[in-house]
Amino acid sequence: KVIIRQSAAIEQLILEDKIDIALIEAQPEQADILSVPFMEDELCAIVPPNHPLLHTVETTLADMAQYPFLMRESGSAGRQILEACFELQDIHIQPLWESTSTQAIVKAVSVGLGVAVLPYLLVQKDIEEGNVCQIMLAHPLKRHLNIIYHKNKFLTENMKAFIALCKDIDKLNIHYKF
Repeated sequence: KVIIRQSAAIEQLILEDKIDIALIEAQPEQADILSVPFMEDELCAIVPPNHPLLHTVETTLADMAQYPFLMRESGSAGRQILEACFELQDIHIQPLWESTSTQAIVKAVSVGLGVAVLPYLLVQKDIEEGNVCQIMLAHPLKRHLNIIYHKNKFLTENMKAFIALCKDIDKLNIHYKF
């Protein structure tokens, strides 16, 4: 069964023993949940084709904040990382709009409604197709994707095999779209 929710909701399902194992974008917040990092991803800055920031060698978040910003919904792991980076740099941003759909944000960027910072794995195809353009951030934003399960959970052979498969995903040369 596949369940797609914010990391905090997934953690709660693990704690309630409603699911055995999960993949999340952040480190778990609950002490009773163990995590195994399985993949690294980078948050990348995207702009519409012909955007002025395309002419800069390296862009900062402060540079991007000068344009209408499109963001994922509050509470999403990617947004939390981005907001923490803004806060560390004392950048105050009010998103033009937010969405639970990465593809809606990418489409909005592609038609010139604003700029965004999203997980590379989720926008790679749109960058390759030229729908949006990636700009290099002066300070790359990396994140680890994690497999999580309750610390008291007995791991079956199938669960162990799943964890091993996730950890080897980069070696399998699979084109994934989350």
